[in-house]
Amino acid sequence: MAWLAAAYMAYFLLLGGGARCAFHWIRGSHSPIGQATDFMPHAFFQGVFLHVVMLNLWQWTGWGLTGLWWCLGVVLLATMVCVLRQWLVQRPLSLKWRPEPSQGLVLLLMLLASWLLWRNGSWLPNLAWDSWIVWEGKAQQWINHGLAADIVSWEAWLAQDQAFFNPSASYPDGLSLLYFLPMALSHDSFAVMHVVLLFAFAMMTWLVVNRLRKMGAATPWLLLAAGVLYTTPLMGNHLMIHGYADLWLGLYVLLIMVSLIDYFDAKASSQNQPTGLGLTVLAYVAMLPLLKLEGWVWLMVFVLAYGWCRMAPGRHRWLLLLGVGSVLGVILLAGGLQWASPWGDLAFTPDRIALFHLFDFPIGWVDITDALLTGLLWQNNWGLIWLGLPWLLLSPLRSAPDPTTRVPQVFLIMALAAFLFLFYFTPASQWALDMTAINRIVLQLTPCYVFLLFGLFAQWSTAATNQSTAAQKSPA
Repeated sequence: MAWLAAAYMAYFLLLGGGARCAFHWIRGSHSPIGQATDFMPHAFFQGVFLHVVMLNLWQWTGWGLTGLWWCLGVVLLATMVCVLRQWLVQRPLSLKWRPEPSQGLVLLLMLLASWLLWRNGSWLPNLAWDSWIVWEGKAQQWINHGLAADIVSWEAWLAQDQAFFNPSASYPDGLSLLYFLPMALSHDSFAVMHVVLLFAFAMMTWLVVNRLRKMGAATPWLLLAAGVLYTTPLMGNHLMIHGYADLWLGLYVLLIMVSLIDYFDAKASSQNQPTGLGLTVLAYVAMLPLLKLEGWVWLMVFVLAYGWCRMAPGRHRWLLLLGVGSVLGVILLAGGLQWASPWGDLAFTPDRIALFHLFDFPIGWVDITDALLTGLLWQNNWGLIWLGLPWLLLSPLRSAPDPTTRVPQVFLIMALAAFLFLFYFTPASQWALDMTAINRIVLQLTPCYVFLLFGLFAQWSTAATNQSTAAQKSPA
C-alpha cells in the first residue's frame, strides 16, 4: 500500500504546514515555506501532533465516525487554503534546493539505511504483541464501535455492560490514533505505519544533522552521527519490528531539544520574540504524555531542567538546590507530607510518593544493578555509544555553556537520575529484573543522547580548529 503510506505522510505534512502558514497569516509575517530543509520535518511532526489532538478532542465530543470524515475533509481544505494563500503572497517563491556535499552524502546514507530497514522489516510478521493487541487492537475497536467507545480494564469490563476491554485501557491513545486512519482505509495498516515511522526517523535525523552542521560539525561527524542513529542495535530493531510507542516518544524528546536550541538562537539573533518556535517547543512537550505514561515523567523533568537553568544564575543554582534538598530532608525526617484532594493524593513520605492522579507508588530499595549492566552493556543493544556518557555528563560542570546547550544537557542528567530512581526505588524494579523495561526506557532518551554527544564532539572539533588557526596566524 505504497499509495496509502504516501498519502498519509502527505496528510501530516499538509496538516502541519497549513497550521504553520495559518499562524504566519494571522501574524502578518512570512512563513519559512521555502526553507524546505527545516520547514518540512517540523511540518510533519506538528501534523502528527495536531492529528492526535484533533482525534482526542473528537473522542471527548462522543460524535460518530461519519462526522469525523467530514471534519477531516474541512480541516484539510482549510490547510490547503492557508498554504496556497502563503504561497501566492510570498511570490516569487523558489523551492529549488541545492544540497551541500555534506547534506547530499547524509541524504544518500538515510535513503540507503531506510530502504534496508524497510526491506528487512517487510519480511517480518508483526512480532510485537503490544502492537496487535494494544495499539492496533484499540484502533480496531474504535473502527468497530466508534472513537468514543468506552475502553476499560479487565475488572471494569466485568462490571460494565457497554464497555470494551483492552489491556492498554490506562495507556494514552496517541499511537493508536496514528494507526486509526490507515486501518480504517486498509487492512495493511501495519505496513503503512512502518513506512511512516521510517519517514519520521529520517526527518528527525535530518534535523539533527542540520543542527550539528550549524554547530560547526564537519562532514565526517555528520555522517557518523547519522550512521550511529541508524545502526545502534536496539533502535534498528525498533525500526524493523515496529509497533511500540517508545521510539516515537524518543523522537519527540529530541525534537524538544533541537527546537529549544533553535529558539534560543533566534532569540539571540533577533530583537523579536520567536513566538512560532516557542509554540513549536510547547507542542512537542505536550505530545509526550499523549504517547506514553512515561511522557509525564519526561515532561516534568524538562520543566525542572528549564526552570533550573533559567531561574537562578551561576552559583545561586547550587544554593537553590541545597535549599530545596534541605527542605525535602526536613519533611522526610518529620514523617513526610500527605494531603488528600479531589484530584487525588499528594504524598511525600519515606515509603510513598504520590502526585494527584498522575502517579502513586510505594518507595523501597531494590538492587537491579545486574539487570542494569546487562541491559546497557552486555546484551549489545547499544554498542559503544554509552561509553561517551561520562564526558557528556561532566561537560556542563567543566565549562560554562550558554543556555542553548545547558538546558538539554541538564535535562539528560535529570532524566537519567529519574530513570535510576524509578528502577531502584519503586515497583518499576520488577520490569527491570525481568529485562522488559530498562532498554525501552533508555530507548526514549537515546536519540537525545546521541545528538548531545555529537554536539559535544562538534564543539571540541571547532575549538581545536580555532586554536590551530590562531596558532598559525600568530607571529613566531
